[in-house]
Amino acid sequence: MFDWGDGTDSGWLTPIPSGDIASAKHKWASQGNYQVKVKARDIPYLAESPYSDPLPVTMPRSRTIDQAFFNILLQKFPILAWLIQIMLLSY
Repeated sequence: MFDWGDGTDSGWLTPIPSGDIASAKHKWASQGNYQVKVKARDIPYLAESPYSDPLPVTMPRSRTIDQAFFNILLQKFPILAWLIQIMLLSY
């Protein structure tokens, strides 16, 4: 089970053979520093490990561009498309 450090966890994953690598994905809702921990459980013997030492993870600020707004901007100012193309090709 992965503890994502934001108050949520992965829940118990499907059984994984001993020695195999477990993985899971997660999206944090906001930027910040998180401490990710993991623990294992042996189903036949009902044994459970303590959580691992935490792995520090930093989620940076999201940098998305509203594509619809960008397209409208380029339609209203076609010279911007040309300028952007020149800037991209010059690097």
